[in-house]
Amino acid sequence: MTPASAPRPGRRGEKLAELLFVLPAALAIAALFGYPVIKNLVMSFQDYSLRTFFTGEAPWVGLQNFVAVVEDAVFS
Repeated sequence: MTPASAPRPGRRGEKLAELLFVLPAALAIAALFGYPVIKNLVMSFQDYSLRTFFTGEAPWVGLQNFVAVVEDAVFS
């Protein structure tokens, strides 16, 4: 290797520092975008109504919501 292309000492420490600076932003993005996606996916398998927002109870209905959408005349 030529001296110009030789790895500099301490380069691993610089890479680690770069990753540690990016980590909080990556965690925030994952939390702010990931949580709503997962929550909406779970809610799509539950029976949500106005009552749910007062009682907090949302019974599990599985694929029943998706079947109702596909069987609806407006869907086709």
